[in-house]
Amino acid sequence: MGKDLKGKELGVGICQRKDGLYTARFVSKRTGKSVQNISRSYRDAVSGMRMQSLRMNMVASMGLRR
Repeated sequence: MGKDLKGKELGVGICQRKDGLYTARFVSKRTGKSVQNISRSYRDAVSGMRMQSLRMNMVASMGLRR
């Protein structure tokens, strides 16, 4: 679990960098690729991670390559 600059736990795959930006990382179970999303706010990092996960799984299930 990552932490923010004040020491608060943020969740699995999410952390805050020293410059204040949030990073969200995950590995797609279907394709095995890892993706990193960098955002200015915590909410954007979480929503971006969810959208990337859905997009990668949808593309993999359709048999398309990006």
